[in-house]
Amino acid sequence: MSSPSRRPENVTNLVCYLYNWREYIRCTWDHPPRNKQIMDNIEVDFIYNSDPSILRVVRCPELTKTSCVMAFTGSYVYTIQISVINTITNGSVDHIFSFIPSEHVKPAPVEGLKAFIHNGSLQVTWHHPKIYWTKTFQIFLQTHSSTTWRLYKEGWPEEKLIIDDLKPYTPINISVLCCPKKGFCSEPSNISSTTPAIAPPMGPGTVNGSYRAESCKHRLYRDVTLFWQNILEIPQYGPLKGFTLNDGTRELHVTNVSKQATIQLPCHTRASVQIFAENTAGNSTRPTVMSVAPDLFKVPERLQKSLIVELNRTSVFIHWNSGVNQTYEYVLFYCADPPESRFDDHCKTTINRQQLPRGDSEITLPYASLLGDNSNRSLVDLTLVAYRFGLAMYDKLQDLTSPIFWAECYYNLTAALGDVTIVDVIPGEESVTVSWNVVTCSKSPKIKITQYILLYCIQHLCDSPNTVELSSTESFYTIRHLQADQKYQVAVVAQSYDRIANYSIKQWRSFQPLTVPNNWISFMAVSLGTVSTLLVGLMIIFVYRQCRRSQRTVKHFQSNINLVTLLPPLTTKEKDRDLHSTLTH
Repeated sequence: MSSPSRRPENVTNLVCYLYNWREYIRCTWDHPPRNKQIMDNIEVDFIYNSDPSILRVVRCPELTKTSCVMAFTGSYVYTIQISVINTITNGSVDHIFSFIPSEHVKPAPVEGLKAFIHNGSLQVTWHHPKIYWTKTFQIFLQTHSSTTWRLYKEGWPEEKLIIDDLKPYTPINISVLCCPKKGFCSEPSNISSTTPAIAPPMGPGTVNGSYRAESCKHRLYRDVTLFWQNILEIPQYGPLKGFTLNDGTRELHVTNVSKQATIQLPCHTRASVQIFAENTAGNSTRPTVMSVAPDLFKVPERLQKSLIVELNRTSVFIHWNSGVNQTYEYVLFYCADPPESRFDDHCKTTINRQQLPRGDSEITLPYASLLGDNSNRSLVDLTLVAYRFGLAMYDKLQDLTSPIFWAECYYNLTAALGDVTIVDVIPGEESVTVSWNVVTCSKSPKIKITQYILLYCIQHLCDSPNTVELSSTESFYTIRHLQADQKYQVAVVAQSYDRIANYSIKQWRSFQPLTVPNNWISFMAVSLGTVSTLLVGLMIIFVYRQCRRSQRTVKHFQSNINLVTLLPPLTTKEKDRDLHSTLTH
């Protein structure tokens, strides 16, 4: 440590300048390490002479240990002495020098700095209050992604600048400095801005076949939903406002949030739809053109049901049943979406397309071809990314692609087989009907059930249970010829190729078949029922016939009464004749 009585040293880094051509003179300096160690005992004296013809010195009116500010008197040259004094020993050191203000000017910062878009370019303007002094400007730029400033213009004479050679829609920081003919540039004036957006050069990314078509309406038109993807190159031209679709007869606008749109198209003819990306500068200069096939040109239903994606340790195996007579070629599509998009019905990222030779009905994709530089990732890591696989028909002569059918069947051949849930166990006469939940083909869980195995046994005799093999589509089965006086257990397990799921005690369901009723009792019951039914029928017929007979008698009686009423009264001779006739008979 330096002794407090030690002699001080001269100041360092001495700089003097005339501020803004006429306002004041400012000098600054530093102290060497020796002085800094005894700063409490250091004093600084600053004297100057601005007129060599007069032997008179003036002390600095605004003095600190590291700076001095004094008035500018208009003199051509100043003689300055800076003394550093140790107050304990009165030891001192002097530094004398000449200062010419006109050669050491430092302007004030520029004012009114503005940045705005004009005629498709970024224009920057400013002004400096000292209009008549000779000066130029330096302009520095800094992108938001950088920590360094880049000199963009030096010796610029004007108080405006057009920036049109940067990437569109780029956030930047702008710094402007005023520089005199001789001396120091001013302190910077800064502003932030963004270069103007320009219309995107292309529409969004998509592939032919990336659409879903509904049934035809009145055999004329159908609703077709088109899908497209996020493309990183489009937002760099400016914030997207949306997309415009045009099929030649109508336009449809959708927001930038949507990556799909539904439009009406003819049923039985192909259609072309132009998709423009739109930002604040307008529509893209070139559209994306999507071709939509006629309604009947689509992946057959039998093929859709047979399309399967199998995951193993090194690759993905996609296969389907194309049939014997294959008229068209097939195209495989695949994409990778983030996990949160796994169950969407279309791809949001770039769709990869791989055309297959005619006759092919399977393809193996190594994980390396899907992951690129990340090919060392494990299968678990791969399945965390929502890979989506689809198939479409392709007519090479017409360059026509059917709508993509995205696979729903995803199987991991090494995935653990879970328990099969039994829904119900219904005992019958010396039988039982067992039903269970079928494990459907899906992305989760990725399990391929090739068949179910139903196991049953008498309780306490289940070391070697009876088994029934059932197809993967069956959901119930009836076991017959069981003993009604025995209690049984039943379970259902899944099988995937040569792997059978383990079953535990908790999976067993207990039941006891119902007893078959006695045959004689059953016969008597049936006979009595039959006889009773016949007797009831005969009684109904008898009552009906009696009613009909009574109705006829009443009608006959009424007819006779009417006849008697209508005949004329008999004479005495006629009465005697009738009486005699009656007695005779």
